[in-house]
Amino acid sequence: MNRYRLYDADDRIHGCDDSPADRVVDFWRWAFGNLNEDTLKGLFAEWLIGRILGLDLQLGGRNGGTNSDLFLDDGTRVEVKSTAYWQSWKLYTENGRPLKNEEIDHRHWERLKKPLRFNVKRTQDAVDRTGTEKQLWSDIYVFAAQHEKDPEAWDILDMRQWRFYCLTQEEVLALPQSFAEDRLFQFCPALTAAELSIRARAMMENLQEDRIGHAAPFPASRVDASSSLASLPDV
Repeated sequence: MNRYRLYDADDRIHGCDDSPADRVVDFWRWAFGNLNEDTLKGLFAEWLIGRILGLDLQLGGRNGGTNSDLFLDDGTRVEVKSTAYWQSWKLYTENGRPLKNEEIDHRHWERLKKPLRFNVKRTQDAVDRTGTEKQLWSDIYVFAAQHEKDPEAWDILDMRQWRFYCLTQEEVLALPQSFAEDRLFQFCPALTAAELSIRARAMMENLQEDRIGHAAPFPASRVDASSSLASLPDV
């Protein structure tokens, strides 16, 4: 058996008479069933953006030791940054019991009055680890904000609870490494999943044209940035 294979949901534990008969999907459900975990929410956002962009994410699975999250066939690199108001550690006890709204720490409710924030750190080369220079490695940066404030209504699968932004590396370099969501509006209005797909594809085409020396001006979004800004809390 190839030790680098990707396991299927129905593959079972084997090799011992006393082995549990559980399937891989049972492990997935235990380890990855709570998509409000900080780490898993970020992984879900990477996968979601890949699917919105129409990428085939089956081959090889996710590789955590890369400089970018997603890769296009033409070499374009995409980085996904996500944020949300709620994380599971705010909503569950240590043993996994969901908290009722009245049991949630008042400080977490106060946090809802503040804007969501993103962090974009400059990093060393994750592939060639001999380098020391810190920089941005991707061509396109997608920012995903899960903005639902009601923990009982929170649904990571509901695209109405997400706002997306799509920027070039040059635009991201003009931002600080930590910033509030509304700083993105100088470059991109809040997008729906469908609008993100359109904008990202236009940006990818522009990058391809730029590589061969005759890029067209980047097309303006059809979304009204002022209407998007009105939906966000003040910074």
